[in-house]
Amino acid sequence: MRRAVLRPHYSSDVSVRHSAIFNRVINSYKGKSFFVYLLHYLLLVIHHNLLVDIMPSIIFICTGNICRSPMAEWLLRAHFMNNSISDIQVTSMGIKGLPSWPAADEAARICREHGVDLSAHRSRPLIPEELHGADFIFTMDLQQRGFLKGIFPKISSRTFLLGSWPGKDNCKGEIADPYYGTDKDFRTTYAAIERHIRKIAPLIISELKKQ
Repeated sequence: MRRAVLRPHYSSDVSVRHSAIFNRVINSYKGKSFFVYLLHYLLLVIHHNLLVDIMPSIIFICTGNICRSPMAEWLLRAHFMNNSISDIQVTSMGIKGLPSWPAADEAARICREHGVDLSAHRSRPLIPEELHGADFIFTMDLQQRGFLKGIFPKISSRTFLLGSWPGKDNCKGEIADPYYGTDKDFRTTYAAIERHIRKIAPLIISELKKQ
C-alpha cells in the first residue's frame, strides 16, 4: 500500500494548512530575505501536495452530500481510526452538492448516538480532479453511478454501488435518500450504510495492498 500521512479533509483544509506552513516558514526565517522564505514555503507546499497525491483515496457520492455520503465517509474514517489505519484518504461529495453546508441535523444526531461525529463535515460539489485520482468511488444509487460514468467515463472502472460491491450492481443495493423522510427513515439508512461499511472496509484494504 502507498504510504503517506492521512490528512482530514474539510472544506477549509487547504487554506488552513497552507497558512500554517507559511507561518512556520516566516518564524524560521526571520531576518532573512523574503525570497528565501518564499522559496522554502513553495517547496513545502509542493512536498505536501505530492504526499496527498500518492495517498489511496476513497470517495462517497450522494445527492446533496449532507445525509448518506457523510454518514459513509465518517463511518469509514472511524473504522480506519479504530484500526490504526492512517494512510487512506476518505472524502465525500454530492452530485447536486452546494459548498460548505453542514450535515443534515437528523443524520448528525443519529451518527452522534452511535459515536460518530459529523460536526466537522461540510458539503462539497463534484470535484473532477479528485474523482479522477480516486481508487474507489461509491454511490448510493444506480442513477448516481450512471451519471458519474456518463460525465466522467474514465472513472467507470472505479465507480461502484455501495450496497452491492464487491458483487454486481443491482437495484437491491440502492440506499434510499432519507432527507424528506422520518426519523425511522434516517435510522434505516444509517443501519444500511453502517452494515455495508463494515463489509467493505477490510476488502478495500485488501485491494489497495495489491496495487
